[in-house]
Order: sequence, then structure tokens, then C-alpha cells
Amino acid sequence: MTASVISPKYQVVIPKDIREKAGIQPGQKVAFFFNGRQIVLIPMKPIEEGYGFLPGIDSTVEREDDRDLFPSLIPPLASDLPKRSCVKLLPKAREKFELFVTCANKWMLHDLDWERFYYFIWHCASHNVHISGQQVEDLLVDAGFTEDYAEHIALIFVHGIDIIKGPQG
Repeated sequence: MTASVISPKYQVVIPKDIREKAGIQPGQKVAFFFNGRQIVLIPMKPIEEGYGFLPGIDSTVEREDDRDLFPSLIPPLASDLPKRSCVKLLPKAREKFELFVTCANKWMLHDLDWERFYYFIWHCASHNVHISGQQVEDLLVDAGFTEDYAEHIALIFVHGIDIIKGPQG
């Protein structure tokens, strides 16, 4: 077992033998997961590196005939739905919002999703971005969240803004 010490900035040096075995390079992204009592570090690879990792697999599989029989049962893509929102966010706020909705699990937000959403709330509050809960709800629905879930998340946005800004006197 190889050990390392956590710095005051919570940084860890990955020992050379581990780096070499895992093929980790400087600047490479890694993902962290908490698994019970263990912290798992997974080196992330560019998607292009996965090309051809299953040699010999037949990729010419034909689709089943019933795929197009029930198009009404297939939910439309968020991009195909009429847009509810006409909100124009400032570029930095739009960037924070897009980071959140692009990565978010739209059925049940996970810890990292919430972290990104709270960062969007903080940005809006600290930069006086004026956006209502209804506008946030509309943006969320346009991004593919269900109306009920978008309503709940928008309510959290409103409360978050109130908490960050504090009492208005």
C-alpha cells in the first residue's frame, strides 16, 4: 500500500507508481466518488480513446420493426418542445445555468447537481441578476425538467436568493 499526506489545501500527490499504473498524465481530469468509507479516484479519458475498444463487435445491427409503431409513447426531446421562457440571462449567469442543466439528472438531482445549482443561485444573488421564480421554472422546463420538479427547484432558487441577499431593509 502506498500512502500520501493531505495538504492544508486538501491536495494529495498521487504516488508515482500509482500514476504510472493508471496512466495518469499532468492536466488530465479525474472523477471522485465516495463509496461507503472509500474515496475512489477514476482517471477520465477523452471519448475518442474509446473508439474501437470492442474489436469484432457487429455495429450493423438493424433496429426492430416496432420502433416506429408507437411514436406517441416516446416523449419529445426538450429541444422539440415549444419554449415557455423568453428570459435572456446575462452571459455569465447563462453559463452557470447551462452548466447546471447540461450536467443535471433531470429526474432527481444529485449532490453535484445541487452544487452547480447553488452556484447559479449565488451568482444571480451576488451580481443582482433579476429573475423571478416563474422565469427560473420556465427555463428549467425548457431544459427538460418536468413542470412539477421545475416548480420545486424554482422555489429553492427564490429561497436561496432571499437567504443570500438577507433582509431587505
